[in-house]
Amino acid sequence: MESSLAAGLAATGIDRYPTASVDEVTARLDLDRKQLELRIAESVKRLNGEVGKAERIARHRVLDREFSQDAGELTATLKLRRRSCAERFAVEIDQLYADRLAGA
Repeated sequence: MESSLAAGLAATGIDRYPTASVDEVTARLDLDRKQLELRIAESVKRLNGEVGKAERIARHRVLDREFSQDAGELTATLKLRRRSCAERFAVEIDQLYADRLAGA
């Protein structure tokens, strides 16, 4: 059975280009980046209604590139190196939570 997340990505059309960059996906789907991000946000919102609170995606961001082994973000078995990604994308992560940090 297909997962809700996979079904949601299928609804956006993104799943047809799993290894494509953001620029390639936007070109193939004839969307600009803002439209692509809106489609993803709509899918996340819809899918969050289908899962428990602990499983929900609270915040997300579309990066300009995929994680890679060469950049040290993935292991040889393609598992995410969390510490490396947290360090490399610290600015982006901080931006996701800027409103919470400002209110603290």
